[in-house]
Amino acid sequence: METILEYLTQGVFSYILYSAAWLAATVISVIMLLHGGGKVERLLLTGSSLMLVSSLLNLPTIAIHNWLVRQGFGLSGLASILGVLSLAILAGACIGLAGIILIVYAFWTRARINHVRS
Repeated sequence: METILEYLTQGVFSYILYSAAWLAATVISVIMLLHGGGKVERLLLTGSSLMLVSSLLNLPTIAIHNWLVRQGFGLSGLASILGVLSLAILAGACIGLAGIILIVYAFWTRARINHVRS
């Protein structure tokens, strides 16, 4: 019989790396903002923070899904539980979409500002 730690580590490692990357982006955004950043850096910080929240929301749902599948729940019980998990994943995806939109807008604004200056 496998332990809960083994359930959590199976298929979750890539999401942990994904979360670490967004954490690094958030920290870099904070540093840029503290060194005299403006609107673009605030947008980048907000977008990367939303992406970090999104990845952290999806992390437990993936682990719970892996654990439930391995426990061998019946189809009716598994379907109702997975319905709730899919709503959590959908909420995380919407937050992630907002984060990506803000990040793209930040880069577009930076490119537009640099184009006007040159």
